[in-house]
Amino acid sequence: MNELYEMHIISYGERQYAHKIAEILDPDKRYFGHRILSRDELFSAMYKTGNMKALFPCGDQLIAIIDDRPDVWQYSDALIQVKPYRFFKEIGDINAPAITNVQEQSLVQERIAQVNVEGDGDETLEYVATVLTRIHTAFYAHYDKNTKDRVQDVVHYKLRGTDFYTKIRPYARTFLRRMNELYEMHIISYGERQYAHKIAEILDPDKRYFGHRILSRDELFSAMYKTGNMKALFPCGDQLIAIIDDRPDVWQYSDALIQVKPYRFFKEIGDINAPAITNVQEQSLVQERIAQVNVEGDGDETLEYVATVLTRIHTAFYAHYDKNTKDRVQVSTASYFYALWPVLHL
Repeated sequence: MNELYEMHIISYGERQYAHKIAEILDPDKRYFGHRILSRDELFSAMYKTGNMKALFPCGDQLIAIIDDRPDVWQYSDALIQVKPYRFFKEIGDINAPAITNVQEQSLVQERIAQVNVEGDGDETLEYVATVLTRIHTAFYAHYDKNTKDRVQDVVHYKLRGTDFYTKIRPYARTFLRRMNELYEMHIISYGERQYAHKIAEILDPDKRYFGHRILSRDELFSAMYKTGNMKALFPCGDQLIAIIDDRPDVWQYSDALIQVKPYRFFKEIGDINAPAITNVQEQSLVQERIAQVNVEGDGDETLEYVATVLTRIHTAFYAHYDKNTKDRVQVSTASYFYALWPVLHL
């Protein structure tokens, strides 16, 4: 399953117990990593569903749950219910949450057909592995049929064993080629390092546009704002930069920002790398300023417009520079001029 899914442990066992079982099953942390929630981290003493929004802020439509207790998941449609594994018949589940409601208790007992197993005759996980493999295959077959075949520039790749699909915004490659002649370009992303560098590799395989000028969340000084790194990047000042982003708040509403509409191709999935907005008033302001667009196919012309704006900015800057500098100084062979090239941030 590690080849198909990102796996988590969510247990009503105490923290020490949950981590010990994870260590036994996964001593090298290849399967679960640190994705372990115990009763000490769960928001509810009765239901595991309370943590879903925190774990999956963009939605839990693409999860599969394996458990023998349907009630703790509030009978979720995502649950694949399995029979409990009762090897030590005289001992119950010491970590199971109590059922206080008599009617609920009766329903749970009715829905859980308990099996007592001796030795290694239990084949439950073989069956579950087959089901999960079929789900994975069916999902991506449906995805391929309904998405990949009808659009261009949908890129598939794997990070830490998990499948990702990214739709490249229309005109992106032409945009980068044109702007590379005018600007020095940087990527500043709240994606983790591996993700940010993978996207850069897809857009710029030869490192002609960005080189190694890539900052991810692992390098950013702030979890809320990208502006904190500006002084380190440009110690002589950031007056000659242009910023392209759909989130004005992370740039503290900088005058250098050219705000664009978000590109929402996969409408059911939000921005997995977006920093959280904790202030309610700030959240309202951001939502008001961001006019979200849902795009299907290749009808989005945002980058063509931005390319035109950036070209005009570049032309106007150097026209002003030529008029106010070159005409009023004499250039000799001993003179040195330093071209201050504007910098574009994506």
